[in-house]
Amino acid sequence: MVGIGKGAESHILIKDAVALEQMREVDTVVLDKTGTVTEGRPVVTGWLHDAGWQNEHKGILYAAELKSEHPLALAIVEALKKEGEKPAIIDSFESRTGRGIVVTRGNKTYWAGSIGC
Repeated sequence: MVGIGKGAESHILIKDAVALEQMREVDTVVLDKTGTVTEGRPVVTGWLHDAGWQNEHKGILYAAELKSEHPLALAIVEALKKEGEKPAIIDSFESRTGRGIVVTRGNKTYWAGSIGC
């Protein structure tokens, strides 16, 4: 757990202790995150929406990620701000460590992160 925390301080995300332990056997790493590697921080390069996506969802995502401490949250917030989005008003926010975030607005619940957050 200390190793995962130390990695996070350097913006290195480690899924869990098992993944960290398995890394000792890795002898080659291939990276497909050019912006992260060259600029030292993640950058949103585009959006992929499902069939249920509505324009109001960007504002809800913006508000949720403003409250998040996840290293990718800042990249999402910066992208939405650049697009001229405004954060929506949300009723509640919950961070689920290692899983994602859950917010409510009205009678609807939204999550960002791992499936089944």
